[in-house]
Amino acid sequence: SPSPSPSPSPSPTISVVTSGRRTGLHGEEVGFEYVVDYHPVDGTPASDVVVTDSSCGNVNYVSGDENNDELLDEDELWTFECSVVVGPHLEGEGGGILHDVGVVGNDVSGGLVEGEDTWYMLFDHVAGLFSVDIFGPEQSLPGAELQYVYVVQYVATDGSGGNVTSLTDSGCAPVEYVEGDVNGNGFVDLEEVWLYECNTTAGSPGEEVHVVRLAGNDYDGASVRVAEDIMTTLVVSGGSMLTVEFVGPTTVRHGDNVTFVYRVTNTGGAVTDVSLSTSIACLNLQRDGDGKLADGESVDFLCNYLVPALHRELGEPLVHVLEAEAVGTGNSPVRGWGVGITEVVHDTGVLDIGVTAPSRSLVGSVASVEYVVTYASLDDSPAYEVSVADAGCTPVHFVGGDTNGDGLLDTDESWVYQCALLVVPNATTNVATLSGSTVDGSPLAPADANYTVYGSESALQVEFVGPTEARHGENVTFEYVVRYVTTGSGLGVRNVTVVDEAVGPGGAQFVGGDVNGDGLLDVGEEWSYISEQMLLSALHAESCPVVSSRAFDDSSTVSDSFHRTTGYSEDPFSNDICYEGEDATPSNTMFMYKL
Repeated sequence: SPSPSPSPSPSPTISVVTSGRRTGLHGEEVGFEYVVDYHPVDGTPASDVVVTDSSCGNVNYVSGDENNDELLDEDELWTFECSVVVGPHLEGEGGGILHDVGVVGNDVSGGLVEGEDTWYMLFDHVAGLFSVDIFGPEQSLPGAELQYVYVVQYVATDGSGGNVTSLTDSGCAPVEYVEGDVNGNGFVDLEEVWLYECNTTAGSPGEEVHVVRLAGNDYDGASVRVAEDIMTTLVVSGGSMLTVEFVGPTTVRHGDNVTFVYRVTNTGGAVTDVSLSTSIACLNLQRDGDGKLADGESVDFLCNYLVPALHRELGEPLVHVLEAEAVGTGNSPVRGWGVGITEVVHDTGVLDIGVTAPSRSLVGSVASVEYVVTYASLDDSPAYEVSVADAGCTPVHFVGGDTNGDGLLDTDESWVYQCALLVVPNATTNVATLSGSTVDGSPLAPADANYTVYGSESALQVEFVGPTEARHGENVTFEYVVRYVTTGSGLGVRNVTVVDEAVGPGGAQFVGGDVNGDGLLDVGEEWSYISEQMLLSALHAESCPVVSSRAFDDSSTVSDSFHRTTGYSEDPFSNDICYEGEDATPSNTMFMYKL
């Protein structure tokens, strides 16, 4: 009989458990914790442990390495942390954010061990406030056809919309939606004004009271406070009645000089001294006639208006609340009412995106890619539905910049996004694309930015120790730490020099760190440098200090750069640390660059 198949050899395992917030508000910073556990076969530790989160860019080690050997032992639990700002509210954003969490490391033989976890955080939206205003005739004749208009708005500090579930009027039914849902999503959004109307017939003489009640939900479906308004129509027998109509125009642009036309019509006995008031700040308001109207006659009023040049100077859309008054039979007052809407069409502005990424980084490392986006428009109107996509680095997540938390990219804001890029060998060129629309919902031309990251087997790394704050006239010693990392042979670099041009043309002084005294900056060593006794007496322009070294065989170059700020409490300046060196392996060439 055939011999039984041998049992598979056991393999080491590594796991990660994620914890944190299950819900997050737009614009809120939320944190997550990751606990990593390693189970070897032979009791040996794991090295080079890295945790990544698809929806949180920079996962940092916090604690757990009890013996400080940078190896994950079997009896240790390592803790990592990451925080992220929940991005602005976007239509169609879905219910939340999926975090695909991974952990990788190496066992003692150099074999890769991997683990994964998932975490889902739901979006939580701020409960906003509805408002409703009823407009209609204050006076009427029995049997007259009456129209009432209801203006509905919703404001939530995170820019999310509200859903109207019911709108009723005790004196008129049914109340029906007319217009206002610009993007057609079924929510009353931040910059939308919804109009409803109801038509009825005036009854017997007396007061007709209209109590208006609006009920609705926030974006998550939770009930919000009921909004109310009230008005009274006086029905009188005999006499006259005025109706007011908004003729137009119904659309304008910022900076336009326009003439709005309002028409007052009389029904019943003759009236005189017809006048009109409007909620619009007219430069002048003129009546086209003598103000005397017989039954069925009309008169136009002309309102000259200068539309503010900037979006922020105007509440939109323009709501015309019109009230007419005249003198009727026996000098009795006759009144009428009307309402109109003028939409403001906005400038199609220009989106812009800039990308910052390390030009070179170590293969297998995770490089942080940062995107800064802005928007410019002639009328100062913001961009809506802004998003950044990078096919070569996903996901791109929002970091901050929405200063007023309204979910709109204003012209005085710069939004920042980030992505964690896994560095691969050789040059990788990616394209980041910024898209969005005007507040009217018209698509904007997308903006693109290219960047290239070169994956190398060797790199110099520098840490600017400080100080990060000083006073004018104070003598300061700047400290730097330089390290050499490689995925290759591990041979060190020599002739390492540090030049901080913000300090001066001379090189920084080597302090120590050459543990084996071989004159080579080896993997695992930390070489310390200082720039001594700099007298801070004036502001310093940004510069690019240089760290350089030559390999023991005078061959290829490795380099890195660094930026860190030291400043006064009131006058900051920058120390831009750049450094380069030559690797022991001629093929591993890196050139000086700035981060």
